[in-house]
Amino acid sequence: MIEKVTEAIKNDKNIQRMLAEYIIDFIKKYNDLNRKQKDSVLFSKDSIFRKWLYSAVSSDTYLNPNFLVNQLAQEKVPGKYAVSPHVNIEEYRGKLRSSISYIFYSIEKHPVLDDLDKLMDFADPTIIVRENNKYLIDNGEKLLEKINFRSAYYLEYLMYIATSMKFLVQMKSIGCTCFKIGDQYDEFMKLSNKEKLLKVIDTSINFSFNNLNDSEVFIEDFDRKRILSLIDNNINFDNYIENIDGLEDEILDAILEQYPGEENENIKMAAQTGAQLYYRVFIDMYFTSVFGYYLGLISPNKSNIFIMKQVFNEFAEDEDPNDRLRIIFECDDLHDLTPFGEEIISQLKPHQNKRFFKHIKSSEFSTILESAEKEKKLDEKMYDILESNNGTGNEEFINSHLNKFAEYLLKDKILKQSTVESHISNVYMFLNFYVKCKNKNDLQKIDDKLVDNYMREFYIPIAASSKTDTKNELVSIGRYAEFLYKTSIIDGEDIKAIKKVVKNKIYYEEIFVELNNN
Repeated sequence: MIEKVTEAIKNDKNIQRMLAEYIIDFIKKYNDLNRKQKDSVLFSKDSIFRKWLYSAVSSDTYLNPNFLVNQLAQEKVPGKYAVSPHVNIEEYRGKLRSSISYIFYSIEKHPVLDDLDKLMDFADPTIIVRENNKYLIDNGEKLLEKINFRSAYYLEYLMYIATSMKFLVQMKSIGCTCFKIGDQYDEFMKLSNKEKLLKVIDTSINFSFNNLNDSEVFIEDFDRKRILSLIDNNINFDNYIENIDGLEDEILDAILEQYPGEENENIKMAAQTGAQLYYRVFIDMYFTSVFGYYLGLISPNKSNIFIMKQVFNEFAEDEDPNDRLRIIFECDDLHDLTPFGEEIISQLKPHQNKRFFKHIKSSEFSTILESAEKEKKLDEKMYDILESNNGTGNEEFINSHLNKFAEYLLKDKILKQSTVESHISNVYMFLNFYVKCKNKNDLQKIDDKLVDNYMREFYIPIAASSKTDTKNELVSIGRYAEFLYKTSIIDGEDIKAIKKVVKNKIYYEEIFVELNNN
């Protein structure tokens, strides 16, 4: 089976082009970095690849590289398995070289079982972990070269499995923690692969909820039952944080301590958004990565498009270890079980949610990836504009002004927080990069001609990646114009004229189509 699946993937031109473009893009952006930045990126190469693997090829869809590979594999060779491509890039004599392998998740073959064997070989006769540093194993670099996922976090996970299941038992030692192989490993090796996997998954569930509760981000809300409920079809980020007590109040208190008397709905929204950044880090570290990347039970999807330059800049520039976690880890927005996951999880709970992801035929890949490439180029162009931040407006004034706009949307219009955030983001682009707003006088210059020019000259050719984007931007500006009128910044004639522009959505959608067909 493995040979047939591998051959099918290697023979698919669209999949191979997608993988090749990742490698080319990586090398091109890497060569633009200085030595220190290159070292940082190489150290995190596995995390960067994982980020790309699960990121949407087209925004707000579940079509990511890993999903497309598995759709092809199941179309050609149906079965209770999952497969992930793995790109390894390393520096050799000053140049990068790359290789592509395929990792299979099934009862017959599984990376965690293979890597536990490699860990035991490495631990013969002993394995030493430095005192107070669970990531630092003596000669650990050699072990990382042998295992499937070259990540210290994965090594931590393997060590947890091995010590919890008493494959490794602690010895008396001074200045370090020393382990030797225990008797339980021999007993484990006598089991069938299915029995081994069920025991490893059972221990992985403990690893997940214990670490989530120990993270001090959540208030002890995770247990075995909760983790098992999340290893299912059609699970999204809201399911992760449902009924979670966490950081919002602490962050809000910290903001208000710095800015006393500023409490409003937008400040509360900012506190919630800040808390969710932390939630995403630790849910990824101790759930998504474990049950997706390591175990292959779930098929994660992130709704954002991967932009190599942006990711490289984040890894290269942020030297704070805590901030770097936010870059490495960001949990999925939605997942289904893989066919392998459905088979295994049926042994642990009788009922599963209905699948959310729909089957995509490989004959559609060419059209999907062609459209995705156009969208990616637009996103990269937009990122360059945002990064340059050239000739923009007064950030402090704009942010203060948009806080009032957000409060208006939340209180007067009673919109959902996610909708408000989308409107704020859309209007921010308009004010900061086109109007280049410095003060209230600039706001008073906003009229129908300015909005029309913005859409035709800036937003559609530079920022829009779809007709939906175009429509959403017009809706946001329409909402914003209503706010400007209510606060007496623009008059009745202006609001009427602007509304006429933003209602003409078909006209601007046609401009988008015309530009993208040329």
